[in-house]
Amino acid sequence: MIYIAWTNDDINGLARMGICSLWTEVDGDGIVTRELGFDCDGHVVHKFPSVAKRFGIFDNQVVAMTQKNICIKPEQFNEVWGLSD
Repeated sequence: MIYIAWTNDDINGLARMGICSLWTEVDGDGIVTRELGFDCDGHVVHKFPSVAKRFGIFDNQVVAMTQKNICIKPEQFNEVWGLSD
């Protein structure tokens, strides 16, 4: 797994959803398995998959690993994932 940080500069329209940054967990095939979206104050405002969300921002998309090189540490992603319930 690789953990990638995205901003509105990378994904047009994030700001319209109230998201300033997005972290993704991507498997070896480039498929996003989990997403965490943060508002501009750093609060989690999007978590997928979750009971409350039917769709993710990256649904049915494959990510080219060379698109982005800002990586999140797995421990950091999992810590925030667990705190965001």
